[in-house]
Amino acid sequence: MIYHYTATFNNDTFKYHGEIDMLHYVRKENTEKNKDYIITECKKQFIRDCERWGVDAKAVSSFECYYYDIERLSEYRSVSNEVQLMKWQK
Repeated sequence: MIYHYTATFNNDTFKYHGEIDMLHYVRKENTEKNKDYIITECKKQFIRDCERWGVDAKAVSSFECYYYDIERLSEYRSVSNEVQLMKWQK
C-alpha cells in the first residue's frame, strides 16, 4: 500500500509531495489499526525528503497524510477517493 503526504512551508508557494510504500507491512484492510505507525513513517520520510528538497523541516506550515482507495469499475476504468489519515496546519 502506498501512503502519501504533502507539506507546505512558510514563505513558499510550492506544495511538496512524498510517499512511502508499505506494501509488505500494511494493507488497506488494516490501515486504521496501523494509523499511528503509518503517520510516524510518513513523518520520518518527510524529514529525509526535506534534506533532499533543500528546505527546513522546522518551517513547515501544513502537513497531511493520506492514501487512495481505488475502486475498479471495469477492466479499463476505476475511481479513486482520497482518504485522509491526518491533517495539521499552523
